[in-house]
Amino acid sequence: MAIIYSYPTAVPKLIDKIIITQSYDVNAAAPIKGNPTRAALISDIVDLTGVTSGTANTLPIFTSTGLANSIITQDTTGTNVGIGVSGTNPADKLHVQGTVRSVVAGGSGFGFLANRGTENSASGIRWDNNNSSLILKDSTETLTTHIRSSGFSYINSGRLGIGTESPASQLTVNGGDIEVEDENKGLILHSPNNTRYRITIANDGTLSTAAI
Repeated sequence: MAIIYSYPTAVPKLIDKIIITQSYDVNAAAPIKGNPTRAALISDIVDLTGVTSGTANTLPIFTSTGLANSIITQDTTGTNVGIGVSGTNPADKLHVQGTVRSVVAGGSGFGFLANRGTENSASGIRWDNNNSSLILKDSTETLTTHIRSSGFSYINSGRLGIGTESPASQLTVNGGDIEVEDENKGLILHSPNNTRYRITIANDGTLSTAAI
């Protein structure tokens, strides 16, 4: 008899048989249909009831009746992965059809970051236990926008439009008013010598300025 590794190899099929040898008490009930040594169908060992074929590029899942298609797919090039995506055409590295929920038990937070090497160079949305924030950086990794749920928020680049998609100035408001409710607050302007003046209004509508 030849050495076993000298035999040719092949991909097994469900109709193929393999030899099963029971190594413990031969008088006990055998795990494979009662015989201590027998040729068994692969399908006797792995229950693939109801499975005749799968869907290409779809991850299988074990069910109570055998194997079935899961909701996880990949594209034909093996580049993108989809969860719940119709068909097998996920459009990005990870394409999720539906809501994504991320929870960190006992951790400091979680987020979605477009990482360019380190966390400090990433743009994205980040939440933590004390201060959720939106972080945006440009192609040079300069922080341009940082909006926090508490503390200071700022926009360092571009123009901000409210009610318009084409702001003409650093701040452009269209279709509404800007209102200051605190009587001691107002509009602050800088003079040519960089003195800061606050413009406020009296009860009779008179405007006044004061250096601050």
